[in-house]
Amino acid sequence: MPHRHESLGGSDDPNGLKREEIGLEGQMLGVADTVEAMATHRPYRFSKGIEAALATIEAGKGSLYDPAVVDACLRLFWQQGYQLPNPEKRRELSAPAATPLANTESKGERHG
Repeated sequence: MPHRHESLGGSDDPNGLKREEIGLEGQMLGVADTVEAMATHRPYRFSKGIEAALATIEAGKGSLYDPAVVDACLRLFWQQGYQLPNPEKRRELSAPAATPLANTESKGERHG
């Protein structure tokens, strides 16, 4: 996804892409990335918390982030009760999936 870090005004992209050039998918990923990055711990800093993350995207609604994308994200958390996965679950989700071939080869079986 080449346009996931751009803001609507183009200030976050070296190419200066604007709203209509970013695409909905990129705008959605930008909001999701902001929320996830702020609300989770990083090796170099503690989490700022989900409330701070949601307040940040709400404050940037219309200037940094697409208003419809922000509204959808806020609805997920505030009205539908969505929660980010805990750190252990995130590790599971990001771990490479075992392939059937890899599983059978580890048991001594060969496909050929």
